[in-house]
Amino acid sequence: MRGYADDLAERNLPAEAALAYQLVGEKENSLECYIKAAFWKEALNIASSMPLSTEELSNLAYRLADALMERGEYTDAARLYIDYGSDEMAIAKAVKALAKAYQFSEAIRLVNGKVGATKVAEIVHPAILECFAQTTELLSDLKGQIGAQVPRLRVLRGKKAEDPGSRLMQQH
Repeated sequence: MRGYADDLAERNLPAEAALAYQLVGEKENSLECYIKAAFWKEALNIASSMPLSTEELSNLAYRLADALMERGEYTDAARLYIDYGSDEMAIAKAVKALAKAYQFSEAIRLVNGKVGATKVAEIVHPAILECFAQTTELLSDLKGQIGAQVPRLRVLRGKKAEDPGSRLMQQH
């Protein structure tokens, strides 16, 4: 089974390799493959059964959360920051992730429960402002795209009205 797990890993099938390594008791290799496969829950389950310190487990969770943020899985990233972090920096990272997921009420609830209502303005408001700034930028880009496409559509509709049988509209 070990050879099969190695073969799966070499063929870039990390999820399958992780399971095979897990079946033969090779937790380190299984953990590496779960991380590579982006299976964060399984990675943390394996890591929890290994002789890792609390700090090593937290560092792993933070690495996984950062990877989730890069992939746009903001709610799961926030969950890891909350579950494996205990300081105000972890709360700030979780709030930023929740804001990116448009879960503003949950971000406020988190801050109220973990560090107190007096910190909402300091921690949550900047994350919300950043989110709104990104949304405004996106809307501006979309407006520019619409502005560029509408004249072209008018021209095409005019040509279609002039010659309905034209192949102009059948571009591939």
